[in-house]
Amino acid sequence: MNEFIATLFLARELAHRYHLSTKSYSQHKALQNFYEDLLDLTDDLAEITQGAHGLLDIPILTEKKTYKEPLYCIADKLQYVETNRYKAYSKNDTALQNKIDEIVATFLTVIYKLENLK
Repeated sequence: MNEFIATLFLARELAHRYHLSTKSYSQHKALQNFYEDLLDLTDDLAEITQGAHGLLDIPILTEKKTYKEPLYCIADKLQYVETNRYKAYSKNDTALQNKIDEIVATFLTVIYKLENLK
C-alpha cells in the first residue's frame, strides 16, 4: 500500500514537471488537469486506506527512468497501477478498488488528451 501510493505521488510530481516544461498549450492543460485530479484522488485513497488499515508510512520515490515524452511516463505509471492494484489492495476492499478505478480513469483521460489533442 505504501509503495503504491508513493508511486501515485511520483506520477503526480512528474506530470507537474512535464506541465511546466512543455511548449504545447494542450499538453500543458492536460497535464495540469491530470496532476490536480491525481493529487486529490491519491489523497482520498491514502485516507480511505488509513481508515481501513491504519496509518501509512509512505516513502519518497524518485524516478529512475528517462522518458522522451510525458505520454510514455503516464502510460508507464498506469501500467504499474494496473499491475499492482490487487497486490496492494484486496479485491474485497471495494471502496479502495473503486477509488483506484477513478485513478485509472484519470490516467486514461490524460492519455487520450496527450495522444489526440495537439
